[in-house]
Amino acid sequence: MSAERSDGTPRPVRGVERVVDTPPASKNAFTVMSGADRTGAWVVPERFSAASVLGAVTLDLRETRFAARETTIRAHSLLGTVEVIVPDDVVVRVDGAGVMGGYWLDGDPPVMTDPDTPVVTVTGVSLLGSVWGVYKRRDHQKPKRKKWWKRGRKTIGN
Repeated sequence: MSAERSDGTPRPVRGVERVVDTPPASKNAFTVMSGADRTGAWVVPERFSAASVLGAVTLDLRETRFAARETTIRAHSLLGTVEVIVPDDVVVRVDGAGVMGGYWLDGDPPVMTDPDTPVVTVTGVSLLGSVWGVYKRRDHQKPKRKKWWKRGRKTIGN
């Protein structure tokens, strides 16, 4: 398959194409009363740690590559949040403990997956905070919306 679309933009990678032999960009994200975002094209290591104390960590895996087919994200929160955003071609397992906090998975899991699809397991503890995984569409999969000034106008009356 071609690495580019007909308009010259890079073709998004899917499934087994996401597993690469490139060194990971970083191995952890830790916040104290602040925020950390990992988004865009980056390589996720086989084991990644995320911790938030009175802050927020967002890990967006929609455009990432993986150093291994199976990845474990150890996510911990203390009065904070850790959000893991994944596309529909990655399998996610959320298996953590919440103590007066929450650990969950939102969104619809993939209907069909390739046997070699990357698997991300999110584990850890949330104390008075929250850790969650959420399936979201990639930017190129979102429906095109008209600008507010180009939408149809409603008329009132006859």
